Amino acid sequence: MSEPKLISPLLDGFAMGDPISSHDGVRCCPAMQDDSDKKYIVKIISVPASQTQLDALLLTGAYPSAEAAQGYFHDLADGILKETEILSKLATAGGFLPYEGCQCVPMESGVGYNVYLLGPYRRSLARQFRREPLTHLGAVNMGIDLCAALAVCRRAGYLYVDLKPGNVFLEEQGYRIGDIGFVPMDSLKYVSMPTRCRGSWTAPEVQDALATLNPTVDIYALGLLLYQAYNNGTLPFEGMAPDEPLPPPMYADYEMAEIILKACAPKPEDRWQEPAQMGQALVAYMQRNEVNDTPIIPPKVAEPEYAPEDAPEAEASEETAPAADASEETAPAADATPGDQPDEESDELRFIRELVSDETAPSDESAEGLSDAALTEEGSDILAQAEELIAHEAPGPAVAPEAPEIPMPEPIVDPEAIQTGEGDEAPGEADWDGNLPTDEELAQRKQQSRARTKKILKRVLVTAVCLLLVAGLAFGVWYFYTGYYLQEVTDVVLDGSEDTLTVRITSGIDDSLLTVNLTDTFGNLRQAQVSGGTARFTELNPNSQYTVELVISGLHKLTGTTTYAYSTQARTNIVSFYATAGAEDGSVILNFTVDGQDADQWTIGYAASGEDEQFTTFDGHMVTISGLTVGSTYTFRLVPTSEIYLVGSDRLEYTAVKVVQAENLAVTACDESSLTAAWTAPADAQVESWSVRCYNDAGYDETLTTGELTATFTGIDSTTAHTVEVTAQGMTVCARTYVTANPITITSIHGNNTDPLQMVLTWDFTGPAPEGGWLLMYTIDGADDPQVIKCPEASAIVTPKVPGSHYAFTLQAASGASVFGGSFSADTPEAETFVGYDVSADNMEFRMCRRPEVEDWTRDDLEDTDYTTEFTAEDQASFSVHLNKEYNVSYDDIVTTFIIRDAEGHVVSADSETRAWAEMWNRGYCEIDVPALPLQAGSYTLEIYFNGAAVTTHEFTIAEYNPFGPASGYGKQALFSWTEFTKRPEEKAFPLWQSEKNLILLSFPNFLCYNVP
Repeated sequence: MSEPKLISPLLDGFAMGDPISSHDGVRCCPAMQDDSDKKYIVKIISVPASQTQLDALLLTGAYPSAEAAQGYFHDLADGILKETEILSKLATAGGFLPYEGCQCVPMESGVGYNVYLLGPYRRSLARQFRREPLTHLGAVNMGIDLCAALAVCRRAGYLYVDLKPGNVFLEEQGYRIGDIGFVPMDSLKYVSMPTRCRGSWTAPEVQDALATLNPTVDIYALGLLLYQAYNNGTLPFEGMAPDEPLPPPMYADYEMAEIILKACAPKPEDRWQEPAQMGQALVAYMQRNEVNDTPIIPPKVAEPEYAPEDAPEAEASEETAPAADASEETAPAADATPGDQPDEESDELRFIRELVSDETAPSDESAEGLSDAALTEEGSDILAQAEELIAHEAPGPAVAPEAPEIPMPEPIVDPEAIQTGEGDEAPGEADWDGNLPTDEELAQRKQQSRARTKKILKRVLVTAVCLLLVAGLAFGVWYFYTGYYLQEVTDVVLDGSEDTLTVRITSGIDDSLLTVNLTDTFGNLRQAQVSGGTARFTELNPNSQYTVELVISGLHKLTGTTTYAYSTQARTNIVSFYATAGAEDGSVILNFTVDGQDADQWTIGYAASGEDEQFTTFDGHMVTISGLTVGSTYTFRLVPTSEIYLVGSDRLEYTAVKVVQAENLAVTACDESSLTAAWTAPADAQVESWSVRCYNDAGYDETLTTGELTATFTGIDSTTAHTVEVTAQGMTVCARTYVTANPITITSIHGNNTDPLQMVLTWDFTGPAPEGGWLLMYTIDGADDPQVIKCPEASAIVTPKVPGSHYAFTLQAASGASVFGGSFSADTPEAETFVGYDVSADNMEFRMCRRPEVEDWTRDDLEDTDYTTEFTAEDQASFSVHLNKEYNVSYDDIVTTFIIRDAEGHVVSADSETRAWAEMWNRGYCEIDVPALPLQAGSYTLEIYFNGAAVTTHEFTIAEYNPFGPASGYGKQALFSWTEFTKRPEEKAFPLWQSEKNLILLSFPNFLCYNVP
């Protein structure tokens, strides 16, 4: 590993010291910018971390040479730089602190890279743990801040895997993460914990180099940070985290311990799964408890040390006297640096080394850790005297010593001074009369002086003893008052439901002394003895207010908050809770009724086996839930709120189903007083019963339940309209039909099918004749589009008649009145072969061709290429017919019928024309024009009949028409195709194609073609 050096341009103008830490190829060096007092940390990450890693790659054959491994190391270094970009982006979202700069440089050895990361020096959580304990509020805020940061990181698609005290910093905005360590969330199952991120805060299941990551490793690390905060800054183990449950932190209450131990659970599935979950738990803890700014670890109270009674005062003073000297020897100078730095080292770098390398040194942040040696000499003396005074016991009564026998010298007297009265008076001789005292007088005075001295000393000693006795008594009273009389309750937690209350008390008081009083708003008092720190009340009234008071017996008084207000939850009875199928497959409509307090909003949780529970919130007592898996059984439950306690039918099971609806619903009969409806069930549905409802605006409303596919209602009034609805059991979607007032019933239908050219129909009915007549609708051989004949009277003529076909008829009133019994059918007989006028169909030769653009054309106007059975939609088809036998001339009318069927046999068109027999033929030849060809491409069959007798059958095709090119053989230009026309319904008519003589228009709404000159 190369030595750290100042690189350019990142560290231009910087001074950098030696590394203050180094592990797994990561070194941290102090730095300071020239002409600035701002302090920095330079983090250097070596890739590879050591020569051993390179040797391992070469020995295992992962890379054939060091040059080949260089690309691998380049990708690793580039990944670190990308992590710094991620850190910068996350810093804008909150919760993270970015680096101010980064640079990647090749190693001097030629293999590998050094990544330099430059960031400002910040106070880390690790330093906080070493210096002073966190407060309760600080620890909870730290947990909430880091939960928010980890949640932001996850939303960005990354998992932070290097959470530890050294990477967490306290800023003005709160605690922030200030280092790299990001892994994409979508690649966790392919990635193991990076070596540089592996440490004591690593979850046990990912400590192995081959173990893959899981989404809870950040939760585990955060749990250990909170563990340290509540465990005097230490972890409960040495080295790596064990794969077994941890003991509770020393200074955490049971609620905080549960939150921390859940985060630090050995198994990932037992931990908080999302940072937001843990953050919500911390917020709830803060709301339930009085989280203040007091230290987690209570300060220690110094105990006085007492010197032996026989220790002389002189020796005690000698022991404490050198404190001032020791202070002078051990107090560092203001400009001194740890570790004897060279004189030529700059002051700035020396300050960095002192600041960073000795984080335990005193600073401006706190003076609590100052020792006596760091005080001034006067302060040290005062402290030593105070400690000496505290350490000694109160002195006993003093005994005055006997006065020594000291010979007194004769006084020297100046006679002149005596005579003049000048000079000082001798002590105690203010009444001197000029004569010197005798020896007896001096001895007497000395004895009196000693007596006065003894008296003074005795008074002083008595006073001192009295003061000590008073002080001792005061201390005893104070100790009794604070240590015995006053008893503190640390915490009280109230927890209960609509009829119970549990009071949990945290204190050092004997449970036998504590009683909890519970008083309702009417003054009724209930008491419970505390046992195991808990008192419990049952059979309370729901939705009631209570006053909780803690009481202590004996000569004691409780301190702190001892009275609390508590409200029991309101009890709400869910009378009914049921489900019905919704309007879509896999949907359900939930309804419930409430007896008791209602909620502003309700929440329903639901889940099926193998699915995660989902929740939906809504107003009222009904909600529709969609997207359920058809066939799966779901459990639905009403989620109680914090104010409401639920009882009764608050949950149900429901199997999601496919929607079943009645088909082909129709009223099959209706007379003056009864109505019958019938329907069919879907082929794949199994319905146990049907609900059939009939109602009108006049007040009639009846519902029947039946297992059949028909239902009859009686007692109706046919002069009013009725609605019939049919709903399958368990469904909400119904089929619906209507019956008008004064419906008509067809009693009989008569048909005359003897005429080969037409069918004559008549019918009888009851009820009023419909205004505007009748509409006879019919289809031929199951065709999709019905034909419609408007009939002023109760009769109709159907022409042209298609031989050998099945007709389906439906009679309706033009006024819209309901008609019953109006559906019937009829079959026409097969046509006979044409025979007449001395000839038959066998004597006729039909050749199909394109019609020439000549009026009154003849066979002479045709070319050989005109004979064809392939046409386009713009063509007109004709027949050239040759009669190979002499025929009888007659002027009888001949009705020529043209029937065109599609490939499935459905009738596409039926047309006819009438001409005289003699006018049809000219020298044995006849020209017959087909009225119209189908517009849609496909294969068709054309049947021609003379007076209902079969003459010929021809097959032909309609080819796809190219709307953008000339029409084949005629020089016509298509302007629009049929498909394009149908996309333009807003136009009433527009040109479809044109020729030199005609403009063909397609017109709405009848879709008819016109030839306009």
